[in-house]
Amino acid sequence: MIQSGVGPFFIAIISAWLLRHLGWLWTGLGFALAYTCSVYWVVGLQFTPIISTKKIVLLGLAAVPESLLVLE
Repeated sequence: MIQSGVGPFFIAIISAWLLRHLGWLWTGLGFALAYTCSVYWVVGLQFTPIISTKKIVLLGLAAVPESLLVLE
């Protein structure tokens, strides 16, 4: 419960609160940080060997900078 719910929730809230002065687009980065935190606690950030679960994680992490570039 803590690893996949409470921890990422607080990380998203705190990071969105800290980034609110940069604009609403950057507050969405809090969700990406929460996603990364959840992945780190549940799966781990070891990228070898590349299995299907880790490919999904990599695609999710790669979508963050792409979405920031497209929306600006």
